[in-house]
Amino acid sequence: MNSARDQIIKAQKEMKSIDSEVQNFHQKMALSMHSLLKAFTEGFEAMDKAKEDEVDELKHPIRVESLGIVTDSSGAGRRRGAPAQQIEYGPTDAPMMAVISCDGQHTPPRGVVGGHDGTAGETWQIEDGVQSERLPNVIQLKLDPGQRVRGRDSSGGGYGDPLDRELERVTVDVLEGWETREKARDIYGVIFTGEIDDETLEPDVAATEARRAEIREARA
Repeated sequence: MNSARDQIIKAQKEMKSIDSEVQNFHQKMALSMHSLLKAFTEGFEAMDKAKEDEVDELKHPIRVESLGIVTDSSGAGRRRGAPAQQIEYGPTDAPMMAVISCDGQHTPPRGVVGGHDGTAGETWQIEDGVQSERLPNVIQLKLDPGQRVRGRDSSGGGYGDPLDRELERVTVDVLEGWETREKARDIYGVIFTGEIDDETLEPDVAATEARRAEIREARA
């Protein structure tokens, strides 16, 4: 009897252990599915955002020539400002009326605690690929086919000394195209080895320390 009872108790414990493992498995699967669905959702949201301009082009007789981030536009700092965004658009085969309102064209966003200023916004009328006329902050103008508007937002000012920015952050800035290697060298004092294209880019710690000491000495 004791032997049978012991076997029953042992079996019950094994069943509880199996139930616990199954429950843990289901929880992990649920988390995995949540992460997967989140990734798909975020991916689709990004795709939808990218398609907005295409939808506008389908609905209206306009063409968006370009839309993107302006490299090296951020106010440098230990915490750099956000980069500027630039768009260029115009009519396709008929005149169009554009009403433009763009602030921040005269005074750039200021950097603080040693951070550098950002860049001011600007709006240009483009004709035959040439910036023919700088436009005021607020304007209504007629654009004929072949003419375009190029609008650039102001960028953010930096916070803190650029020489204090972590090497990992400067590396990401360069890899993502927010900043160039030249700005990293001249303003952040970061020296890189390798190349972006073959994924060998990395900061040279010794050369960076020497470069930053050189910049600090030049400031004194």
